[in-house]
Amino acid sequence: MFQCREPMMKEVWAIAFRTLEKYYHQQNIPAIAYVLLVKLLRLSSNKKTMEPRELVTPIIRTAVESQISLGTDFTLLGYLSEEWYNALMICNSDKAEQNVHHLHLGICLILFTSIWEQRNTFVHGKDSMTMKYEREQLETELQEWKRVAGTRVGHQ
Repeated sequence: MFQCREPMMKEVWAIAFRTLEKYYHQQNIPAIAYVLLVKLLRLSSNKKTMEPRELVTPIIRTAVESQISLGTDFTLLGYLSEEWYNALMICNSDKAEQNVHHLHLGICLILFTSIWEQRNTFVHGKDSMTMKYEREQLETELQEWKRVAGTRVGHQ
């Protein structure tokens, strides 16, 4: 899946995670939930897992453990375990469904979109491998045309 190996990608990931945290804070999602989710997403981007600590409430720990069991790729794609809803019900029962909705939106619209745009720029941008190959081919062909210009048919 997506991993942040390239230095440029690391910066894009860092910006995306900061933006995601701001979005969750603006949507009034309980920090006890979104901070751990963002930490899980960061670790997932590096193919690492998280050890749930005793400092977290049991319901949040259950949500984190359930999310870990889904795997890193599913986490980065925005699949959230149903335990997040249960955890948000305890934290803020009247807005739990709305909070889960914003958790999904944040992953899809902020994290995934910014990473995907950077990936497309990297793969299809002006300095992509395909563009370099095409440029080299065109330069080689142009040099060949110049070398044998006298033997080629003129434009008349």
